[in-house]
Amino acid sequence: MGNLIELVRSVDLLISPSTGTIHIADNLGIKIIGLYSKRDMRLWLGKNMDKSSMIVLKTHYSKLKQKQESKIIETITQKTIEILKSRQKS
Repeated sequence: MGNLIELVRSVDLLISPSTGTIHIADNLGIKIIGLYSKRDMRLWLGKNMDKSSMIVLKTHYSKLKQKQESKIIETITQKTIEILKSRQKS
């Protein structure tokens, strides 16, 4: 667990589904792009997580169609660029 914490501590941005790793990043104040289900958004949103950086999956990932996957990847890419650009300005 200590190795995971140190690894997460070394990143500027974490892209992750709703797992323990995303909550470690939240507690460390690391910027996050999260992949959440509607249920997870209600249950597991961390106190430092920016809701605008959370992507809510309307379908279980195993049932996503290619077009839906492409849209999610495009959204993650756009959010990543926005976050990294905002970090450069500060």
